[in-house]
Amino acid sequence: MAPAARREVREAYERLRRYFIVALQAGLAAGLAWYVASTLLKNPQPLFAPAAAVGTIAAAIGNRIRRTAELLGGVILGVLVGDLLIKLIGAGPVQTGLVVALAISLAVVIRGSGAVMVQAGSTAVLLGT
Repeated sequence: MAPAARREVREAYERLRRYFIVALQAGLAAGLAWYVASTLLKNPQPLFAPAAAVGTIAAAIGNRIRRTAELLGGVILGVLVGDLLIKLIGAGPVQTGLVVALAISLAVVIRGSGAVMVQAGSTAVLLGT
């Protein structure tokens, strides 16, 4: 094998070794979130729970505790605002825009970081659509 090819293989192995635990954690979190949403919460289409779990694990690389708390806070905020408002005003393009604007506004009021605002808004989008 040529030296360049060996170097590429070695670098790929090091990347995999470094991030394999994240991949395992994300897989475990996705499976557990699907199980909880489906079995315990009786959600017939538990797509959002595993997606949020994977997003939280992946985005929290680095300063894990703080970032995870921020991301979860944003998801919780988006779910609370989105669920309440969609029940009150229904779903549709105008309602989705309103829910997103209100979820992000509430994140700003409670001094949420950019990650909190993004998670609150994107969670509200998922609920609004």
